[in-house]
Amino acid sequence: MQSIKQQIKDKSVQGAYLIYGEEDYLKDFYTNRIVELCTEEGPVEFNCMKVNTDKIDLDSIAEFTVSTPFMADKKILVIKNSGIFAKANDAVKKFWVETLETLPDYLVIVFCESNVDKRSAIYKAMAKSHTIEEFPLSSEADLINWFARVLKSGNKMMTKDDIAFVIENVGRNMYLLKSEADKLISFTYNKPELISHEDIEACICKSLEGKIFELIDNIIKGDRAKVINGINDLKTLREQPVMIVVLIARQFTLMRRVKAYSQLPFSTIVQKTKQKEFVIKKASGNAKRFTDEELDNAIFMCNKADESIKSGAKEAWLTVEQLAISLMPEKR
Repeated sequence: MQSIKQQIKDKSVQGAYLIYGEEDYLKDFYTNRIVELCTEEGPVEFNCMKVNTDKIDLDSIAEFTVSTPFMADKKILVIKNSGIFAKANDAVKKFWVETLETLPDYLVIVFCESNVDKRSAIYKAMAKSHTIEEFPLSSEADLINWFARVLKSGNKMMTKDDIAFVIENVGRNMYLLKSEADKLISFTYNKPELISHEDIEACICKSLEGKIFELIDNIIKGDRAKVINGINDLKTLREQPVMIVVLIARQFTLMRRVKAYSQLPFSTIVQKTKQKEFVIKKASGNAKRFTDEELDNAIFMCNKADESIKSGAKEAWLTVEQLAISLMPEKR
């Protein structure tokens, strides 16, 4: 069976599709493309049925599947978040297995799910003669290439390092990244094709984790003014002080682990830490600014700050500020 991408390219969509995995953007993208192809002719309201629930009315589904398309060659049924591939009672299993085994040529079904059990009867019925495609979270390389293609569609481009910077600061949610790419294209409409780092800094909306990355960068640079300003920004945004401490602790813990693994191949470190490559590259570079003892002490100070905030022993934002200043590496 051809991949979904190839079938869409050839305009040869047919049968049933199971689209599952963690990458919601790609699942929705391919689901929508299949719907578009199946509803090019005839009134959409008669030839397209969408269900987004785990409580499915099988009678209405059955009625839709047996009726022929209205003024078109195809009709499409989209089932989202049903959970039937993970858990279903005997009646539901029987209905879907029989439906998949006797699917009429005019009907296309798309199941869009998060989790599946490959041992289930419905999954096995799909696997016999229909299309199954998993969309796990995209790798760093795939995200960078995809982001570059989005920019190219707007006649813009960025360096690979700058794209990695955007992903690091915005997060790996493809919907958010698509929004940031569109903003960058609009923001730099009358500027050169290559988007500058300064424009990126001025335009993107950083996630909390991205702001913590920036805060730690300034801690490591020893830029006290930017550290204080960064903390004040987080305070203005009403972030939780204890969460900031947790995220700082997470980054210093990662630095310590990466430093401990420094003699291992880079790919092995990525595998052991279960982090993305650009995260490990950054942690590795930052870790070189500290001795093992300093990193151990930093983690200890983060734990003490966490305890202090939770116990109410000290004012929370003052604790965050004092922690950040104390984490600055000594000049050597």
